[in-house]
Amino acid sequence: MMRNALLAAVILLAALGPAEAESIQAALKDFDILGTWAVDCDRTPSAMNENVVYSAPKSGDGSQLYQFGRDFPDKLYIIHGAERAADDKLLLHEQDVNDGSFLDVVIVKAKDKTRVLSSVGKNATVHVENAKIKLNGLETQWVVRCGN
Repeated sequence: MMRNALLAAVILLAALGPAEAESIQAALKDFDILGTWAVDCDRTPSAMNENVVYSAPKSGDGSQLYQFGRDFPDKLYIIHGAERAADDKLLLHEQDVNDGSFLDVVIVKAKDKTRVLSSVGKNATVHVENAKIKLNGLETQWVVRCGN
């Protein structure tokens, strides 16, 4: 009996996995955010010209990779969930690969540009609020899609 219950649980989890992955990919495609974005696509990545690469394979989690140039390390986030928060907003449930922390990030889109509107850690630490970075008070950068 216990073996049957365990087998049923494994089958259920296996069935949920691909559906969840498809919903991540579908949400990212629907928001039209897959690909590379930058402040200026003709310049190399730097602190003032961040590049952001969104990807989502057919199976598994998506990813968000920030590139700031050779003077700064890249930041990679695994996207465990994605959903529309509004017509112009996408909510990402992410995990920072470096420190393992979990974040809820809202990306806002205006015409052909996107930027981070908010970023809140699962421990309720606010990193970005109303497109302002709490650490330094600077606004998040608008990025545009690069030719991909």
